[in-house]
Amino acid sequence: MAQELKQSKIAASNIQMGMYVSALDRPWEESPFLLQGFVVNSPKVLAKLQ
Repeated sequence: MAQELKQSKIAASNIQMGMYVSALDRPWEESPFLLQGFVVNSPKVLAKLQ
């Protein structure tokens, strides 16, 4: 059986390593991120989100 994914809207201050970011509070083109959707896999990325 496939695992069901749950999408939740959370504050940037509550994002943790390993979470998948599927949407932002602004257009992707205005963000420093190259991909639309990514896993938070480094402290540097976590700091940019916060």
